[in-house]
Amino acid sequence: MKLQKLDFNIFQFIKNIRVAALFTGAAILFFSCEKNNLEQIKAFTLTDDLPVVEAENYESLTTDSGEVRFFLKAPKLLQFDVEGKTHLEFPAE
Repeated sequence: MKLQKLDFNIFQFIKNIRVAALFTGAAILFFSCEKNNLEQIKAFTLTDDLPVVEAENYESLTTDSGEVRFFLKAPKLLQFDVEGKTHLEFPAE
């Protein structure tokens, strides 16, 4: 009984699978895009009334030439950036 020689090349098979995966991924990428509604996007964007930085149990020490100029301790710090102007708030809880 003679054995048949297989014409199956594993490297060619892997190459075909990679090409098929590439085309499938590209098709999914291009067909999944749709026109965006700007009003829905604006609803999810941050507004100016939210703080940029929020910290609890805030402490700050400023020295000049080895002398303590001021020491600031607050239970909460909120930093806002509105139209390029930064301001800090220390709300009482």
